[in-house]
Amino acid sequence: METRSLSRFFSLSRFFSPGQSVSAPERYRTNFQEYAVLGDRTSNTVVGAPFPYYVAVSCGGTLDAPAVDKTVAGDNVAKQGVIPLTWNLQN
Repeated sequence: METRSLSRFFSLSRFFSPGQSVSAPERYRTNFQEYAVLGDRTSNTVVGAPFPYYVAVSCGGTLDAPAVDKTVAGDNVAKQGVIPLTWNLQN
């Protein structure tokens, strides 16, 4: 199986010191695509359809107490399909 990924990390918060609140959550998005090949890893003979999936994670809190941020619906998951990788999380 071959895995290819395209990812972007957006830091939407300003600089802050320990114990201080984060002004905006940190968001991480990655799209992956896997597919099977006939033979070993040097083969280019693809068999079957590609399988796209993604990971979306948002973290907030402070440096001393990080926490999962739940303000964006559909975050903090790994699912089949793709997710926008734009700065505003839109298509």
